[in-house]
Amino acid sequence: MNTDFHSFLAQGPSFRVHRLLPSTHAHGESDENKSAKKESINIVHRRLRPVRMRVEMADSLEMRYIDRQTVNLLTELAQNFIRTYIHDDKTVYEILSI
Repeated sequence: MNTDFHSFLAQGPSFRVHRLLPSTHAHGESDENKSAKKESINIVHRRLRPVRMRVEMADSLEMRYIDRQTVNLLTELAQNFIRTYIHDDKTVYEILSI
């Protein structure tokens, strides 16, 4: 069953974007207005760039902090396991050979 929606999706993403975005020429927008609008969008993007960079930096630092916590937790668990269950070299060898 091929509905209009399925045929719309089958035409590809670039076609969908072209169809969904409003046509600037249909509304009588001149090239000067388009360039002014594009310049204002560029200004906004330039102003937001430092904010995005700070957010990305904070995210990466948070991930590093979480990773260190996880590693420390696993290290503590491994040390407790070794202290509790492994008493000699033979037991260590048997566990590592599994």
